[in-house]
Amino acid sequence: MSLRAENDRQIFFTRRALVLGAVKLGVAGVLAGRLYYLQVVRSGEFVTLSDSNRIKLQLILPPRGRILDRFGEQMAYNKVNYRCVFNMEQGQEVKAVISHVSKLLEMSPQQEAALLKEAKALRPGNTLLLKEYLSWEELSRIEVNAPDLPSVHIDLGQVRYYPDYEGTAHILGHVGAVSEEESDGSPLHRQPEFRHGKSGVEKHFERELVGKPGVKRVEMDAHGLLVRELAREESVAGEDVTLSIDMRLQNFTVKRIGEESASVVVMDVRSGEVLTLASMPAFDPNRFSQGIKPDYWKSLLNNEKHPLINKALAGQYPPGSIFKMIVALAGLKAGVSEHNTSYCPGYLAFGSHVFRCWKKEGHGTVDMHNALSWSCDVYFYQLAHRLGVDAIAEMARKFGMGELTGIEIPGEKSGIAPTEAWKRKRYNQPWLGGETLNVGIGQGYVLVTPLQMALMAARLANGGYAVKPSILKAGAETPTEWPKLGVPKSHLELVQEGMRGVMAPGGTAHRSQIPDEQFHMAGKTGTAQVVKINHNRPKGAWVPWNERHHAWFVAYAPNTTPHYACAVLVEHGDAGSKAAAPIARDVLWETQKLDPCNRFRKETEE
Repeated sequence: MSLRAENDRQIFFTRRALVLGAVKLGVAGVLAGRLYYLQVVRSGEFVTLSDSNRIKLQLILPPRGRILDRFGEQMAYNKVNYRCVFNMEQGQEVKAVISHVSKLLEMSPQQEAALLKEAKALRPGNTLLLKEYLSWEELSRIEVNAPDLPSVHIDLGQVRYYPDYEGTAHILGHVGAVSEEESDGSPLHRQPEFRHGKSGVEKHFERELVGKPGVKRVEMDAHGLLVRELAREESVAGEDVTLSIDMRLQNFTVKRIGEESASVVVMDVRSGEVLTLASMPAFDPNRFSQGIKPDYWKSLLNNEKHPLINKALAGQYPPGSIFKMIVALAGLKAGVSEHNTSYCPGYLAFGSHVFRCWKKEGHGTVDMHNALSWSCDVYFYQLAHRLGVDAIAEMARKFGMGELTGIEIPGEKSGIAPTEAWKRKRYNQPWLGGETLNVGIGQGYVLVTPLQMALMAARLANGGYAVKPSILKAGAETPTEWPKLGVPKSHLELVQEGMRGVMAPGGTAHRSQIPDEQFHMAGKTGTAQVVKINHNRPKGAWVPWNERHHAWFVAYAPNTTPHYACAVLVEHGDAGSKAAAPIARDVLWETQKLDPCNRFRKETEE
């Protein structure tokens, strides 16, 4: 090869090397620029992303606020819930661990299968809840076998506890897991261990009771396992809610009801505070907190006495003769004199129908006072016919019927105070004269709740003030100044005198008067018909429980300076004087004995 050819070749390779070097320098420059952009310009962003993979935020559930009675006794509070949890690490024999624990905790094959299914849906590093609400025996089994179960440990949670069980179930309600329909999408509602109020006071005061969740920052490794806790902001416990209920009286009332299907309400006639609100039979709210078993739920649904219904404010019943006080007040407002008399032969013929009095032989000639004391049906048939149903309904609404009372417990029913317009709207039918007669004795379309009847008695006793019931303890030392109902004092005194006559010799409930004179009560019996009376049925013949009359009694005490009102309903109790009045006597007597130093009567005397 010539020298010239060799030089040309050298120049060619030199140029080629320079071009390749320039390309390499360009690529290196681009890479260096990119590295600078990522590591310097966007460093903060990537540090944040790195931390988000490494550092996790975990909610700390707040302790739920307590529910207390008027004297500070705990009606609902939180107990420690021991839970068995499994930290599912990479490479572990998940099936073997679950099988081992299920034997220790005596789980059923179905429960073990459900845990295995749940474990398959979780990634390594996640925590699987194996069982909650461990007993001391189950707890000890896990602790003894801890060396063989390094990834299984005991965790502490909370469970809502109701020490008085069924006695306060319908007041407090219960808590449970948040359903999809109930969730507001908040992180707290997404926590599987979170429980919120499902009914009763627990539901109404959810915002106050729930508290504020805390948060902790924890560092996780590449497998998602906890390395350490970096920071913590503690949760804030929910507020305590103090109720007007006196647990001494509540427990006494529940015990006094016994096996009856009944409701008892006692309230302060001045402040409206409800001192006892019992509906029996009831349910155990603790079972709802821990996840109700199917067998127990089925037993509640199949119970003919309906333990899931709060009879005090959601049970709607015809009031029977306790409604006669409303008819009497409507008559007085219309100008009917209390001295006007009616003759009761034991029945009243109206059109083609015969309306009977409860006393077959009749009461003879009666005025308003005697009609109330003896509960004469014929007198009130005639009075109702003279007044018309609309005038009666107007007075009924003044005393709290046909509308919600507004008590702070969800699920209240309004009852019915029927009018001619009401029937036309609901049934597209005209009102009939015979229907007015039925309304006159608290039958027909009239429906009320025991709470409404306690409210009626309270407004009768306090001089005609529009007090409203409340389940909260009154904060003020003096009762709230309620508006007047616009019922003349003289009219109220006439009805009160009739209620005192009920408890006097010859009255329908004189045998149930409180023996101690300073505690004497005034009241009214009521027997509400459930099915049409079979006059061909032999006297004393057995009647199925669900065909017997409802028994009512409303009262206030003491006579001279009324302070407490009471309503008692015994479902299918047959007669108010026999089934309901004795319960009211015992409960009102106990109520007054529990009144510290009888302070309200002393205030009046001074």
